[in-house]
Amino acid sequence: MSIKHSKLQPHILIVDDDLTNRKVLEYKLKKNFKTTSAKSGQEAIDLVQKMQFDLILMDLQMPGISGIEATNIIRNKHLFNKKIIAVTGHSFDSDFYANHGFDDVLLKPIDFNKLESFLYHFLE
Repeated sequence: MSIKHSKLQPHILIVDDDLTNRKVLEYKLKKNFKTTSAKSGQEAIDLVQKMQFDLILMDLQMPGISGIEATNIIRNKHLFNKKIIAVTGHSFDSDFYANHGFDDVLLKPIDFNKLESFLYHFLE
């Protein structure tokens, strides 16, 4: 049975220092996904040690521990072995994301019409 048709909603960690960005993603995903939000890289690191997630949406630029640093810590300490998607308004070479532990990138502004199919691609 694929995750898309499972009765259990995939659990997504949304990491972004901007409250509006977090709330919009939560709102757009609430129908088909369980979400938990973190406002910093450090909070994301703490949460992946306490809770189970199916995927992480990680903003790159945050004060303190950036999304890049948080992803490196999460990967290097083997805290999370599933997909981490970079969420950013900056387009870099695809090798940049892979070299920093990301599985793909979701560029801002987010196309919400394609968001769910994009996420399900990584969850199946």
